[in-house]
Amino acid sequence: MALVSTGQFTIIDQNDARPISALLSSSASNQQIYTKQDDTAGTFTPSWFTTNLVLTPTIAIGGLTASQAWARITSRSFSLTEGGTALTAASANPSNAFVDNSDVVLASGAVFGVTNITDGATSAPTLVIKGNVKSSAGPITVWFKCTYTDIDTQLSNTIECNIILSSIATGTNATFIQLRGVTSIQESDTGTKNAAAIAADLYRGGNIDTTGLTYKWYDSAGTQISTSTPSYTTLYAASTSVAPAVPTAVATNGANIPTSGAGMPNIQRITIDRA
Repeated sequence: MALVSTGQFTIIDQNDARPISALLSSSASNQQIYTKQDDTAGTFTPSWFTTNLVLTPTIAIGGLTASQAWARITSRSFSLTEGGTALTAASANPSNAFVDNSDVVLASGAVFGVTNITDGATSAPTLVIKGNVKSSAGPITVWFKCTYTDIDTQLSNTIECNIILSSIATGTNATFIQLRGVTSIQESDTGTKNAAAIAADLYRGGNIDTTGLTYKWYDSAGTQISTSTPSYTTLYAASTSVAPAVPTAVATNGANIPTSGAGMPNIQRITIDRA
């Protein structure tokens, strides 16, 4: 018999598991610039000893608000190795990697701080980094680990995420851009998501340069965002935020991405030109 036609079908194994995603974000840039020339005192930009760096995990679980998800999460811990010893306010300075503004090694119990680490807390825990990373220490990976137990299926899931902290040494003539702010948007109990605020600063020799500059922000397609963009008033806002303060979002906008000078914002790429 001749073949008339063929067909196909797919068998799908469905379950009740909720989708889970996680990331570990920082309150400022997770990379520091250490500027030093000859025998002069070095400068950390930004200085986490002066303004502590705060690391916060974001856990998104399908169908749950942030507070509902955290209420069901147990065994929370921050560590410097995957599955390693949990960090506490009394933890030692690992390999003498963290220093103060004068590059003096910090003592044990002077580097870390933790909040909301106990089971039952309905908000995200935080790890506070109270010192600068020596440029000779190399990248430092911070891990967050926890366990989520689904209330319906009673299945437990281990959740892990990490972030890399680093410091690089440059000369006093170095010019670079540092970004600071919060890039994660979380589901809210009220149904209104938080606004993400990011600031950009141009550093020259360890100091912020704001004279005669034009800030330009671009989208992922390479198009510069401007006031003529239809979605500008609903998605973006231009304002100022002086370093090292964490920029504050405008409640009426979906995102607020200010600069320390002036200019138009976006979330993909920034260039700074001398006027």
